[in-house]
Amino acid sequence: MRRLRITCALVLGAALAGALFVVGCGGGDSNPAGPMGGGPTWSSGVLPTGGSFQRTFTENGSWNYRCAIHSGMTGIVAVDPGAANPESVVVSIVTPMRFNPGTVTVKTGGYVRWVNQDGANHTSTR
Repeated sequence: MRRLRITCALVLGAALAGALFVVGCGGGDSNPAGPMGGGPTWSSGVLPTGGSFQRTFTENGSWNYRCAIHSGMTGIVAVDPGAANPESVVVSIVTPMRFNPGTVTVKTGGYVRWVNQDGANHTSTR
């Protein structure tokens, strides 16, 4: 039986006519914008236009990630030893602020390379 760790994040923001409270909860790898459960973590640092970041994946599973600057930008890396895909995949960061493709699959030991082709700074973060 797999244990599931539940994590919650509370974000507070001020609105003109009062306060805005946004609560997000998730567990394990199902919460791309909040704290991540088990599995790998990474941070590309800031990727300027034309910048790139590469990470090798040695742990099987499905891993949500996001742009730390633009939290609405999310993606998924699936790592599967039996994947028919090549051992390397390129994810482009494109206008309008999205990862393309949004979901990629690589073989165990394969890598994903993110390339920023947008005019704004971005990250790949988990």
